[in-house]
Amino acid sequence: NDNLLLQGSSGESVIINSQVAINLRTNNGNDALTLDSSQNATFEGNVKIKKDNSNLLNLYRPNSSTAASSVLDFSFNTANSSEAVYARIRADVEDNTNSAQSGDLSFYTANAGTVGEVLKLTQEGNATFAGDVTISNQLTIAQDAASDRILFTRSGHDSYSLGLLGAQGLGIYNVTDNLIEMQFNGNGNVT
Repeated sequence: NDNLLLQGSSGESVIINSQVAINLRTNNGNDALTLDSSQNATFEGNVKIKKDNSNLLNLYRPNSSTAASSVLDFSFNTANSSEAVYARIRADVEDNTNSAQSGDLSFYTANAGTVGEVLKLTQEGNATFAGDVTISNQLTIAQDAASDRILFTRSGHDSYSLGLLGAQGLGIYNVTDNLIEMQFNGNGNVT
């Protein structure tokens, strides 16, 4: 095993060998950084970025394809000590026109072993949620599965939906009491 060892006066060292490209070791002999032959970097401790301006971290992928994406994964061990992704942030190229580029940003979480998109912020500024939206653990906003309406529920109160009431127009519907509270018909009348 051919190694080149550079050692500092306090015991810190750099090891370059033919199997692993570069190992940086602390003065107690522990690997702090390993750069392998595939250009992967593994940090064994915390990473601190210290810079005195607002652009602390720039994740750059030199690819302009509209199919390109960059992913930041958050991984932990499972119960059997194997590494698994628990959450993810993903950026996608939507339009690669010079000085008019557009992109989307998506957030993912793991549920029962499957990592799925839960929130997408589009280039137009729209937000799409994969599930219900709960505000302060009091109010839940969801799609009413039985209709083209938005369902509002709050613990201890009646549930209401807002949306289309078939041929009757747009309205507010009391789901708990099964009645239309307010209706806007196609003529602009409110009942």
